[in-house]
Amino acid sequence: VLAKEKGLLTLEDVCVKLSWSQDRALRALESLEKSGIAKFRDNIVTGKQWFFPSI
Repeated sequence: VLAKEKGLLTLEDVCVKLSWSQDRALRALESLEKSGIAKFRDNIVTGKQWFFPSI
């Protein structure tokens, strides 16, 4: 549901919207990345983002 809005998530999005710690949110996002559900990108302007190609 969170990723449907923009097709991507940031660590801050997950922490704020789910009231999760940064550690918990990062573990969840990395797990989605490792399983191939999400792809990670990091750039100077937008920061760290996980996007979901299937959405």
